[in-house]
Amino acid sequence: MFVCTSINNEDYVNIVNKKINTEDFKILSYNVAPMAKKSGIFGEHYFLKIVVKLENDSIEELSYFLKTLPQLESQKNFTLEMGAFFKEEQMFKLFVPLFLKNEIDNFSKCSPRCYLSQPDTMLIFEDLAIKGYKCLNARQSYDINLVKLAIRSMANLHASSIILEDMKSRNYGKNWRLYDEYPKQFQEMLYCQKPPSLALIESCVKGTTTQIDYLMGDHFQSKPELQSFKEFSRSSVRDLVKYVRPSEEFRNTICHGDLWAANIMFKFGKDGDPVDCLLVDFQSYRYCPPAQDLLTFIYLATDREFRSNHMQEVLRYYYEEFSHLLAVRGVKNIFDYEEFMASCEANELFAIIQSVTHFQIVMMSPDTMTDFLADSEYSRKCMFEDRSDNIIRVCELDKFYKAKQIESLTDLHEFYRK
Repeated sequence: MFVCTSINNEDYVNIVNKKINTEDFKILSYNVAPMAKKSGIFGEHYFLKIVVKLENDSIEELSYFLKTLPQLESQKNFTLEMGAFFKEEQMFKLFVPLFLKNEIDNFSKCSPRCYLSQPDTMLIFEDLAIKGYKCLNARQSYDINLVKLAIRSMANLHASSIILEDMKSRNYGKNWRLYDEYPKQFQEMLYCQKPPSLALIESCVKGTTTQIDYLMGDHFQSKPELQSFKEFSRSSVRDLVKYVRPSEEFRNTICHGDLWAANIMFKFGKDGDPVDCLLVDFQSYRYCPPAQDLLTFIYLATDREFRSNHMQEVLRYYYEEFSHLLAVRGVKNIFDYEEFMASCEANELFAIIQSVTHFQIVMMSPDTMTDFLADSEYSRKCMFEDRSDNIIRVCELDKFYKAKQIESLTDLHEFYRK
């Protein structure tokens, strides 16, 4: 059980004050309880309940979402060494106040409010679940309504830094860029040259090679053709470290960097239709072209049938949403549609590789994932050494998992043959 030893009474008072906007209250009790099911790989998640007595003697229970470092030693060490908690803390302690100071509310429209951030310890957010938001199962392919809501939030995220850079550039009379001003905050967390990252990438390489041998070996007419595709796939996975660097060809913005189902929360109306979407978990944000986020999201959240029917529609939708958000602030778009489509094409392979490597883990069923995370040594080996045996084991047990692996590999093979 997690104990809030690092939260003092003053912290509790500040958390409550920020939420109810008054100092006239008395804290009666507080309680921290773990979420029913472990949902994070690089963090532990809890609900914080604070019971307060208000000025009118009424009693109110306030609910928060609390995030701490992983308990599993290998994941905890990875999170600390890669600076994941530092990045998320800086997002809400540095960048969000910077946006708000300059009257830029786009980020606030697409993310939860953060009430407390402690370096490499914990983050406390508003409880989105109590407001009716929820993550969808990663195995569910989004429909067009879900995709457009997520794109709207994504466009707000991307627009926030472009608007700020435009304001600062005008003030200083020269190009001002977030990355130049805050290089430490944009250091890559997931795909870089640090040993833990390289270990993760090589585990992905081994897993991808196993996928191809196990699931696609019969698709090739000759062994040299199979070997060529495997070598292309291995080099593409290792090239992830190149893709996540700021582009020298296209304009960069703050990108979320990890837009899969666990980091996207939807709210549904009484009729069951989705009405809002918020993005969560900003441990992996980076400074890259917005198309990188967009394409990765599309490949992680939709299936091949959806992309065949709607890809051009959703790309156009993003471009129009993004352009509108800039226009209402008097900011010229950073690219015309032709340049935007060129940036999408340049980031397509990155998105496909993300689907190939992510699906090796996140497409396990909820029960299988729970068992996977419960075995700390086994999950450590799969994450940072070799996930090949687990891929084969789950493929043999789960037809849906196997089908999603084949789908992502098919996308990769089609790209390879272009």
